[in-house]
Amino acid sequence: MAALEGAFPGLTPPEPPLADGGLVLRVPREEDVPWIVRGCRDPEVPRWTTIPADYTEALGREFVDETAVDWAQGTNARFAIVLDGAGAGMVGLHRLAAGQVPDVGYWVGHWARRRGVATLAARLVVDWAFRDLGLDALALRTMVGNAGSEGVAAALGFTRGPVRRTGAGDRCGDVDLHFWTLSRESWAGG
Repeated sequence: MAALEGAFPGLTPPEPPLADGGLVLRVPREEDVPWIVRGCRDPEVPRWTTIPADYTEALGREFVDETAVDWAQGTNARFAIVLDGAGAGMVGLHRLAAGQVPDVGYWVGHWARRRGVATLAARLVVDWAFRDLGLDALALRTMVGNAGSEGVAAALGFTRGPVRRTGAGDRCGDVDLHFWTLSRESWAGG
């Protein structure tokens, strides 16, 4: 399979890392695999994302390894959300391929939910995408009924578009999604 042509080949994580108070975004590491697996096995994560319900340690290690490749190719920019020194979830920009509007995606482990973690982490990534990467627009997809993620998107200033049914070949499967958009011009820091 040919490598996806990234819009940002050789992309490197921000240095210093994106941070706000006790929340730091950094590249996932091998030692993160146990909490990544624990978070992905929470029934709410596969319910609202494309992450499989039977997430294994092998998948966690593969995710960490693929993340490094994705950064180098400039196709995805994934961050571990670290809150007060402990892993809390993931956030990132997906589909950084030339000619596409990148997606913002995130999940937060049950132990860190309802504390504004997803909103703050996504706000840092959106600001970085517009300020440092110079992107003109971002997208965000939420499955219909995912009130938590819809609240994050709204808090960041994304505009909700119509519901679209994805096809079985889409990475989200055959589901109804809200497609949200945000332009650099309308971004005011969330």
